[in-house]
Amino acid sequence: MIKTKKFEFEVSALHFNFIEKIQELMNERSIKNKEFAKKLKVPESFVSQLFSGDKLLDLKLLTQIQKIFDVRYITKPYPKLSEQDLKENWKKIVMATAFK
Repeated sequence: MIKTKKFEFEVSALHFNFIEKIQELMNERSIKNKEFAKKLKVPESFVSQLFSGDKLLDLKLLTQIQKIFDVRYITKPYPKLSEQDLKENWKKIVMATAFK
């Protein structure tokens, strides 16, 4: 597996894009971390680790989250960008993955 700083940055940016969307959904529905953890059938500490970036989302967890919130996520491929473009526009770029 690739383990460069750029790659790790891209992983974190994608992860936190999902986390931001999940937290928006939780806020809209007044769901607290404890209740969210119960719905996911994980300890509350695991949810805290997800939100802090200590643990990363995986596809199984994203599938559970889709069911909990009755949403679907979509992905769109984007052309490869220069490192400078990536640094300047990372938030727009990771919006390639969004809840619909």
